[in-house]
Parts: sequence; C-alpha cells; structure tokens
Amino acid sequence: EASVRDGTVTAGSVHGGVVVGLFDGFAPQPTLGGLLGLDLLLSGDLVFLPGDQGFDGSAFAWGYGVRLGILRESFTLPGITLSATRRHGDDVAVRPPGSSTEVSLRDMTTISLRGEVGKELWGLGFLVGAGWDRYEADAALRLDGISGGNPELGLSTAGFEADRALFFAGVSRTFVVWQLAGEFGWARGFGDGSADVPAFDAGEGSLFGTVSLRLTL
Repeated sequence: EASVRDGTVTAGSVHGGVVVGLFDGFAPQPTLGGLLGLDLLLSGDLVFLPGDQGFDGSAFAWGYGVRLGILRESFTLPGITLSATRRHGDDVAVRPPGSSTEVSLRDMTTISLRGEVGKELWGLGFLVGAGWDRYEADAALRLDGISGGNPELGLSTAGFEADRALFFAGVSRTFVVWQLAGEFGWARGFGDGSADVPAFDAGEGSLFGTVSLRLTL
C-alpha cells in the first residue's frame, strides 16, 4: 500500500494539452518536409493528492512552451522534434500521518527539454527520446512540539533547485480521433548535493511508465 513513510505515493491525475501550429516548416523535397516547423504548446495538469497520506488538497499546474520540428515524418523518414516547456505548479504541503514535521513547496516551476524521434510502422507509432528537467521551488520545513510548541519553528530554503536527465520510449495506436499510448523510461537521480530523506535516496535513478488514452480534436 502506498505510503509517504515508505517513500511512495499513488495519486490520480488529469492532463490536458493544446498544440497550435505557428509554422509548417520548409519542404525542399516532396519526401523531406517540416524543416524548422514551429508549434506553440499549452498544458494543464490536475493531480489528486491523497489526503489520508498527509497531503493538503490537490495540485494544479499549467505550462507553456514551443516545439521545433527538425524533420517531419514521411514514408521513408522518421519525425524528429525538439521542445522546451515551462510549468508553474500550486503550493504543496505534506505532513505524514502521526508526524510532527510538515514539508511544503511553494512557487514551483519546472523547465523541461525534450528531443524525440518517432516513426509509424505496421500501424503502430514508435517513439524514443531523451530529456532534461530542472525543478525550482521555495522549500520549508516546520517542526511542531519543539521550543514550547512554537508552531512557526522551522527551516526554509529559498531558491531550491534540482535537475535530472531522463530517457524514454513509447508505442501508440490511433483509432480515428482516439489514441492509446504507452510509455516507459528511466530517470537519473537528482544527486548534486540534494538532501536525502528517510526511505528516499535522491541520487538513485528510477523507472517510470504511463498508459494513456488521448482524444484529438
């Protein structure tokens, strides 16, 4: 069973995104197109954090960015894109059940860079890529029951920063306007002096995976 004390938490989420084509790119040859194509990316994410594990409500994040086309997918060539996005998230606070310690993150932002190569084969879309994420926030730690029960006693860190690289692959199948997709990958640990907490090694890499059903309008 997922638990903050065990270092893992299960949470549901809803994601939405909008892609606006700004420039289709150059096409010097019939089978070679999409050079320097540009898209505007907008996104919204709502994560339902479990209150029984000490989280304070849900968290919403919104983001924006651009995607640069290096090569548009064709019958003979794969599609290649580079993207850069920035997301802003709600404040998040967690106090594990039975604990006198509360950890909170405020003014959270995430900068993400991605490079992807994709190709459709045998009716399936295949994708491989690599990326880099940078996380920034103001972190605060509050300790109750110390120094006469002063509820404001704690430590705060302005400008907390951490970053990590990740690698991923995916496969998808499109049914008219619906797309069923699966993705898996590995993310490098934060390291770089990031503080460890019980049951969590900041320098240890982790596997991740997602299954999604997307509606394209």
